[in-house]
Amino acid sequence: VRPTKVSSGEFIAISINKEKLSPLEGVQWFSLTGKEVYSINQLNEYQYNMQVPDQLPSGLYVMYLQFKEGVLSKKIVVE
Repeated sequence: VRPTKVSSGEFIAISINKEKLSPLEGVQWFSLTGKEVYSINQLNEYQYNMQVPDQLPSGLYVMYLQFKEGVLSKKIVVE
């Protein structure tokens, strides 16, 4: 996942290693208070360019990447 420090409207590139994981199935963003602020499901991608939602205020978020094998998390800073 690159970059991890972004502004609203910018793109984040998500690349999945085909040898280690199944395709990306979904992405969820949560604020540090635990509120879900963004979600997209029914993906089937090894490469995914995600636009940071315009409505997100600046701050620290946790992005969860969903796979058949489980969930990975990444911290994302929105400036």
